[in-house]
Amino acid sequence: MKFIRQVAANLLRDGRTAIKEDRFWPMVDELERRYENRDVISTNIWSTPFKLREPMLLFPVQVPEMGDRTSVQAKKLLRGIALSEAKRVADMKRKRAEITLESIISRLERLTRGGLGE
Repeated sequence: MKFIRQVAANLLRDGRTAIKEDRFWPMVDELERRYENRDVISTNIWSTPFKLREPMLLFPVQVPEMGDRTSVQAKKLLRGIALSEAKRVADMKRKRAEITLESIISRLERLTRGGLGE
């Protein structure tokens, strides 16, 4: 889940630069609409947690030997899973209209700092 949550947080963060929206639900709806016909979206994640664990990941990721970031080619399946996880995290929060994009990104990042399988 750590990998999925990192991808989710970064897709939301990357989308924030193109879509000027502070509320989570309108933002994720717009991201899904924009990504619908795109095969691959590139985003960066922290690679350190995945060093020596690369074979355990469900999606192909080039974990660099040097450096602490790597680029992930988020295909439709990975994007769908990542955005579904973001929605699941958002459903645990307040009323839909009150949920901000930043609060969900922060929550995903906090959850990411947990163990690899959490």
